[in-house]
Amino acid sequence: MTQRRMAMQWIKFLLVAILLAAAPARAATTWLDTAGGYELTGAQLFALRSELPPELSDSLKTLRNKTFADEAAFRSALAEALLTDDLRAAWLERLVALASSGGGAFGIETREGDLLTITVTGPDHATDSVPFTAQTWLTHLPAETADTSFTTALDGGCLSVSREVTLFRLCEPAIGDPAKSIVLETEATHIVGLGQQFQVQESPKAERNGVLREGTNMMVGFNGGANGNTLFPIAYFDLPGHPFALILDNRYPQEWDFTATPAQLRVKGGDLRVRVIAGDSLADIRRKYMALSGHPPVPPKSMFGLWLSEYGFENWAELDGKIDSLRAAGFPLSGAVLDLYWFGGIRENSSQSRMGSLSWDRERFPDPQGKIAAYARDGISLMLIEESYISSGLPEYETLTALRGLAHDAKGQPLVTNPAGNWWGRGGMVDWLATDAAAAWHDLRRQPLIDMGVAGHWTDLGEPEMVNPGFRYSPDDLADAQVRNSYNVLWAQSIYDGYRRNAPDRRPFIMSRSGGMGLQALGGAMWSADTGGDFKSLREQMPQQQHMMWSGIDYYGSDVGGFHRSAMGIYPGTHADLTDELYTQWFAYSAMFEVPVRPHTENLCNCKETAPDRIGHVPSNLANIELRYALAPYYYSLAHRAWREGEPVFPSLDYYYDDAEAKGAGDIKMVGSELLSVGVAGAGATEARLYLPAGNWYDWRAQSVFISSGEYLTRPLYADDLLQLPLFARDGGIVPMADGVLRVFGSAANSFDWYDDDGISTAYQRGAYDHLAIAVDGGRLTVTREQGDLAPRTLVWTRATPITEVRIDGNAVPFSQERSTVAVALPPFDSNLVVEVR
Repeated sequence: MTQRRMAMQWIKFLLVAILLAAAPARAATTWLDTAGGYELTGAQLFALRSELPPELSDSLKTLRNKTFADEAAFRSALAEALLTDDLRAAWLERLVALASSGGGAFGIETREGDLLTITVTGPDHATDSVPFTAQTWLTHLPAETADTSFTTALDGGCLSVSREVTLFRLCEPAIGDPAKSIVLETEATHIVGLGQQFQVQESPKAERNGVLREGTNMMVGFNGGANGNTLFPIAYFDLPGHPFALILDNRYPQEWDFTATPAQLRVKGGDLRVRVIAGDSLADIRRKYMALSGHPPVPPKSMFGLWLSEYGFENWAELDGKIDSLRAAGFPLSGAVLDLYWFGGIRENSSQSRMGSLSWDRERFPDPQGKIAAYARDGISLMLIEESYISSGLPEYETLTALRGLAHDAKGQPLVTNPAGNWWGRGGMVDWLATDAAAAWHDLRRQPLIDMGVAGHWTDLGEPEMVNPGFRYSPDDLADAQVRNSYNVLWAQSIYDGYRRNAPDRRPFIMSRSGGMGLQALGGAMWSADTGGDFKSLREQMPQQQHMMWSGIDYYGSDVGGFHRSAMGIYPGTHADLTDELYTQWFAYSAMFEVPVRPHTENLCNCKETAPDRIGHVPSNLANIELRYALAPYYYSLAHRAWREGEPVFPSLDYYYDDAEAKGAGDIKMVGSELLSVGVAGAGATEARLYLPAGNWYDWRAQSVFISSGEYLTRPLYADDLLQLPLFARDGGIVPMADGVLRVFGSAANSFDWYDDDGISTAYQRGAYDHLAIAVDGGRLTVTREQGDLAPRTLVWTRATPITEVRIDGNAVPFSQERSTVAVALPPFDSNLVVEVR
């Protein structure tokens, strides 16, 4: 099936999901009740070890972790294990009561789009009565239907879910108050998704099987840094021939324990509600998930370039010095990020700290409106940091108190996060559930920044990083456990809603440290937080990007070079050479796979560098960012496809290739559908090893073909003294580039859509964009103008063998050829252009 036909199918799927979202959210539920059972667990017997006679400790081992559906059978087996009448009299009833589980129930709902919902409850079928925590994460939940490809049935107290074959079984429901759990049995061995959670491993493998996924949004120490643990509660199970995904549709902290055999799912409150999506492939399932959770809007075009960032630029003069230095060294630049100094900085433990003011320090940053306009004329956008914390001595704290917009105690009075103060000051925290207050705060403080021309919002500390245990949130006085995993999405929603309300023609872009399902549909991107500046952190960044891709986040980045440079302390010596090498590898990786490309570090001492003309191997940095800008039209077209069709911008290798070796290859990944590359993280690395699925692959730089049977190959990391990651194009690959260049590789039938627009407004959502449909088949290339005036000017076509003739619209034309790469000038055209090579 061609990409365009697939696109139309998924656009139709998305439109159906959106139209049906207005239908009643609660589908009809069919209940399957289980009678409960009896099981003496190892944990229960261990807890009784000081009471049990020694002879029972041994005899009861025959019953340990053995489940009985029938009480009589359990009593008989237990009586035999208790050995004597005296022991039976003393222990029988106690152990029967201890082993008894009250049973459970499985509520079955089926919805359009072949979506199955299973709600696991107690025998009373009671579900969450709190409106906020009972709501689904899925913003486009379709209507109920009786038509489904799933079969569900009780099987020995378990719920078996099948689709031609058994996909999984849910067993042993444990329905507590508030926690609930279920055992998950499946033959699937490869599992991906579930957001980001950095883990120590020997290779950059994208794999959740064998891992305890602790689903509480927070910062977690990792390798000398602090990385985000951010839950997106969807896991993909690659059951051979019958893949499926499970969504644990619950707002409380949760656990997916794949270290247990069988696995266990736990929620710490609310409903244990499991959504099931199946499809022909994991890619098919992700498309359905994106239709349910929302496609990402196209980011501002500037976000696809290089952004200067550090903690932090203390005034305009310091930032201007870095910009001038970059430009003098020949580096392109798209934007700059301002950290805490823009609003006046912070004072530790002080209620007078400027944290939360969201107003310019005009002594350090005078005339911000004029400065932003001057930067814009020079092609440089600006992004500002903001936090949800507000120092209690500021007038903004009084404003939010009057708006009832702060996290509060049980009596509705604002609380500070810590009476002794925090590193940022002493104060409270915005309650983003107080939507009226959140809207007023946006209009008061954020909207003037947008009106000045600020292009992005850097939402920091949004796990939230620190809370008062007594915090309650409007409108229902909810506790931290009920809100935590939703907090940053609520924050992003307030920004998105503010744009829709006040600046509907402007694109929101939110670079967030935390998040959850649906963040992508609000203009949200994520970065991996305050990562350590070491090779292991870079290596683990690579598979986390793939987990985040499966979770719905296309735009996932990092602090290039590492925020905490001290993490390099595990290596001997002064680390200057290693830091340069690490930065060069990291910058190359980010220039290939991240949006935006944003070096960043803690630099309060003004003794560290982040700009790529000042650290690392500068010629390599320049070559890698020049390639990124040359490929900008391709990346931007991928962003349009992500918005239209839900296709990933940086897919894993197994998204497009059903190949066992491709599964979980965290460092080897695609850039869209046409290009393949690999990241490198290692001191002294001189080579890169990558896997190419079966087929013809074209080396981007060597302009040669490699015929792969599905094999690994090693490529030098350096060429002409430049570190550049290996880059291959698929057979039939179509890659639009800057300056009107269209690159094509090979001859396999393929199609690609080249999009462009004004780069900043939402007019593209109303049809204001340029669109070329490009197709290759054998020696024939067709370019069709769907709308607009976008036009390629030069065709560069790398073939497997040299050619002897080029015809455009039937007429022979001159061309140049180096080995098997042909270059030909393309004429202006109205609607169609046909190029044939022989």
